[in-house]
Amino acid sequence: MRHQAFANGTNCPVCGTRCSSIRADQLTPQVREVTYLCRNPKCTCQFVASIAPVRVIMPSQLPPTAALQGTPTAFLSAAQPA
Repeated sequence: MRHQAFANGTNCPVCGTRCSSIRADQLTPQVREVTYLCRNPKCTCQFVASIAPVRVIMPSQLPPTAALQGTPTAFLSAAQPA
């Protein structure tokens, strides 16, 4: 299966139209919530999506250090398979 590059966005869960992000809040070093607005003038649905790391595809080459704890890099480094 071939993967396509895509823009960092999403479609409306109601009508399927492309949405615009109108707000983003960093809840923790690993979790961000993004508020989206549907571009369809007949829909105008607003919803919140959560963005967080799910799995490591390629481990970081940085050594784990105390200075990185609590950052996304530390989260992903700690999640490396043993």
